[in-house]
Amino acid sequence: MRQLKVQMQITLDGIVGGTAEPRPSNWDEEIRSFAITNLNEVDTILLGSQTAPELITHWGNVAQDTSNEDYAMGKRITEIPKVVISTSMTSTSLPNTSVRNGPLATEIERLKQMPGKDMIVYGGARFVSSLIKANLVDEYDLLVNPVVAGNGLGIFQDVEHPLSLRLIEVRPFSSGTALMRYRAR
Repeated sequence: MRQLKVQMQITLDGIVGGTAEPRPSNWDEEIRSFAITNLNEVDTILLGSQTAPELITHWGNVAQDTSNEDYAMGKRITEIPKVVISTSMTSTSLPNTSVRNGPLATEIERLKQMPGKDMIVYGGARFVSSLIKANLVDEYDLLVNPVVAGNGLGIFQDVEHPLSLRLIEVRPFSSGTALMRYRAR
């Protein structure tokens, strides 16, 4: 069965977006290499309807500029089929993207049962939070930035029951960011 992985930039205090916007200002070749390797292990990118247009457009533009240092990542993101799970979006003209409108848990379980490699989710905070709340995430790849935001959007605020996670990898990067990889038990 396919696994669902979440890869998120996160601050030390658990913020992934909103007013603090913890963008990867310390994004470097090491982290880029990790992200591309992670993409090579999946064959589907899952997105919420609010994140999809911006993410797909941004990386599509990056994939057209061979001089961009993120070209390889943009090319890979552009090549991988994307699935938007939404109750409001019924179709899309975004390239290499399909839309599913069923209940979140039902759609994720259907996707997990399909043959293929694992799936990865890149934000947004509300979409990832809903996946976590429904206990649908199998692996968390948290890129912890050495920043305390103080406020903003988190991904664990809607959890109603404790999550039991198993630490499977810790990898510090020279930029100060650390990968904390956990699997659901």
